[in-house]
Amino acid sequence: MLFFFGLFSLTTAVGEYLPVREFLYRYVPMMNVFRFPSVFRLFFIFGAILTGVFYLQTVFKNKEWKVKPIIVGAISLAAIFSILLIVALSKGYLSIGDFIKIHLFNETRTSTIWENIAFNSIVQLVVIATLLLLFWKLKNHKKLLISIVILTIVDLMVSVQLNAQYTIYNERVIVSEIASSIKQLPKGFPELQTITIEEGDHLPSLGPPLWQNMNTFQKKITTKGFNSFSFKSYENLEGEYPELLTEIKKNKILLLSDSVFHEKDLIKFKKDSLFNSNQLFFGEADFLYLKDRHFESSVNDIAYLKSYDAANFSIDCNVKSERMLTIFQKEYKGWHAYINGNKVPIFKSNLNFMTVIVPPGKNEINFNYQNPVLKIASYISSGFILIAIFLISLDFFRTRRKVQKLQSN
Repeated sequence: MLFFFGLFSLTTAVGEYLPVREFLYRYVPMMNVFRFPSVFRLFFIFGAILTGVFYLQTVFKNKEWKVKPIIVGAISLAAIFSILLIVALSKGYLSIGDFIKIHLFNETRTSTIWENIAFNSIVQLVVIATLLLLFWKLKNHKKLLISIVILTIVDLMVSVQLNAQYTIYNERVIVSEIASSIKQLPKGFPELQTITIEEGDHLPSLGPPLWQNMNTFQKKITTKGFNSFSFKSYENLEGEYPELLTEIKKNKILLLSDSVFHEKDLIKFKKDSLFNSNQLFFGEADFLYLKDRHFESSVNDIAYLKSYDAANFSIDCNVKSERMLTIFQKEYKGWHAYINGNKVPIFKSNLNFMTVIVPPGKNEINFNYQNPVLKIASYISSGFILIAIFLISLDFFRTRRKVQKLQSN
């Protein structure tokens, strides 16, 4: 079961080259919340390793093994790698001498994928031949086990080095330089600059490969990011209403507004190019609650971000009349808002952001992210890991006692 699940994961990992990933993305819950199908390759690796472990466990537990499955499996794998090698050579993709001299273990992307496939195939053919030789020559099970472990470690180390240039490093990126740049950044969360969101998107960054991760390393408030996960609501705003997003970026992180519209007006405003930076669009229930309230703006109204970190925003606000305050932070389950220490409801505006109603006068507003489900999940996960370690240790010592008892008898 693990092996075939691994094969299924491998077909998913190749992404657009097979229809499996698209099917999962469209029809299977939670499969559309991350971008990179290549992560599925891990399940293939785990499945392959565990399958091999189970087989070797059976072999050494029974003190015997069936030769036929080993030979059939080895020949099948050898045939696959031989076919790949022949195809690569027939296309003229591999000059072994030049490949070893120029590309092997070097930080370069000038080699073709077929050159790497061909050379990897040669390595795996050598590994398979060595494995068969070990099964044939070594009759002592302990020596055979140690030899297989050593061969596996060598194979893993060589394979990692051969494929690292595609999955680990880039010849244009020097890790020591990146680490040095990050160390020069101030610790903690810096004082926020009084600039618009659009201006924040164009602040100097660390450069490749971190240029889109200003929020992560420089702790800047920005719309730029390169993350594995994405929100449908933000993608909807970015894709369906780019004009509104452009207007939103003209604001700073905070917006005092009295402009209430229904989300159904988005289509009309888009068609007639009526968007401006002060507008807030709400869902049905929030719109019905807000539309009849008396919001009134004043030139002396002010709101500024006093302090912030990854899960907290502290805001001082002074308004003459009741106003709506919007913070351009993604509205998400777990965010809570407090005005002068009292919890207040959060309204989702412009499909994504958090808006609260601010009473007249001076107010201290706090947005705080708390999600106990995440803590509970981490506790459960940690608990199961500890239980697994305990059971494995218990089984190990029980087995050891039995062996010692048998040896003493």
